[in-house]
Amino acid sequence: MTTVKKAAKSVTLIIIFTIASRFLGFIREMLIANKFGASMETDTYFIATKPLYL
Repeated sequence: MTTVKKAAKSVTLIIIFTIASRFLGFIREMLIANKFGASMETDTYFIATKPLYL
């Protein structure tokens, strides 16, 4: 396998995993919003987990 093909395969995998991660994060946010709604507890959760995403 040539270097260009390896690089293309690596880039494709990164793109696929990034899209999957964004989709799963969106699903997580929908589930949290459905379960808890807009409340002080939900705001606290988002503030507490924000440093993990940086």
